[in-house]
Amino acid sequence: FGSSTLGQTNTIHVLPNHGRKDGIRIRRDDEETIYQLNLQAVQDHATDPLHFKNKRVWKLDADEIQKVAVKGRESLQHAVERQADGTFVPSGTNGMLYVDSSILESLLKNLEQLSASSYVTYDPRELSGYGLDQPLLAVHVSLSGTNQLGRVLLVGEETDQGYYAMVQGRDVVFVLEKRIVDSFSKRVLIEQAILPLDTE
Repeated sequence: FGSSTLGQTNTIHVLPNHGRKDGIRIRRDDEETIYQLNLQAVQDHATDPLHFKNKRVWKLDADEIQKVAVKGRESLQHAVERQADGTFVPSGTNGMLYVDSSILESLLKNLEQLSASSYVTYDPRELSGYGLDQPLLAVHVSLSGTNQLGRVLLVGEETDQGYYAMVQGRDVVFVLEKRIVDSFSKRVLIEQAILPLDTE
């Protein structure tokens, strides 16, 4: 628990209770004293860092999204980039392609309001169990008008509930719904959002 006012961080260690029913035991900071609380268990939301953010993965303004690039495990990166007039065009192409605005609008909305369906773990020892050591997708979101470089969303293996995911540089693994991942998948970006111009 950190205090921006006091500039201090306090740590509470919840100790194993080995099946006892008379409460939970804690230790504050580095004290040797052990305290017992009249609680049967630690509530799930107390150990879920996404609970306090309504499971929002990040806070973005869609108007500040300058570029979205998607890269699969064994594919080239495909991207769309905002122009001065606010429209998006495919990045690094010969100019014979355009972006479907309705599909792109849905993609930007999902990125702006990106929410996890469930929390998995914090600071995992290995990412391979979630497929995040070699992500299925890496979604790069570049921002304008901020001091931040942007965000990189890593999408791992599929589960019954969706896909394992994490934000690069952060230590929280969570699950994203399949419909959300599908909306910014490489297939949607390449086959549906980026289309050839009709030159006839």
